[in-house]
Amino acid sequence: MTDEWTLALPDGHCDDESDWWMNTQRDYLTTQLAHGDMRFDANFYGPTRITQYADMTSSLYEPNMIIVPEVTREAVHQGLARMARRLDWLLDLAPTPKSTWKLDGWGEDAALVYGDRRFPVALYDREQLAEAVGWDDPEDRHYEGTTARPVDFYAPNLFVLSELTREAAENVIAEYSTELNWLVGL
Repeated sequence: MTDEWTLALPDGHCDDESDWWMNTQRDYLTTQLAHGDMRFDANFYGPTRITQYADMTSSLYEPNMIIVPEVTREAVHQGLARMARRLDWLLDLAPTPKSTWKLDGWGEDAALVYGDRRFPVALYDREQLAEAVGWDDPEDRHYEGTTARPVDFYAPNLFVLSELTREAAENVIAEYSTELNWLVGL
């Protein structure tokens, strides 16, 4: 088994210039990360697209979200290389007995809990997300021609909430419990 993380592009993605041009225009790529024969869903976003996406929803969940300055072949591969060591927690995932998802702790100490297993979680409201992905003034993301500053941002399990409260976080975790089941092999 290889000890390197690689990109496993989705079926139908030919890794040619036209596919990457489309990714750049959309400012996101939904794909998988590969480590040997293991595969994990991942999402690469530019800072504009992820903040637009967060603005359009009351809440969202994205597994393994990596922010890159723009969604080009070079930027995606560089982003994966920069974030590779932060992905190793995925290698410990294995099926777990049936349980329910809960939030333990708050802020930097927050974790998703399923039975006796704990998983990293990142909780943001829309403005915090905009700042975290490179917008010095979150309002700038609404104006054409403005760009975010480059950042290294990886969130293993990102939740964007309409309001950053424990109650809102617990409600969103319950809402997305089916989507979280990949973490425990269900």
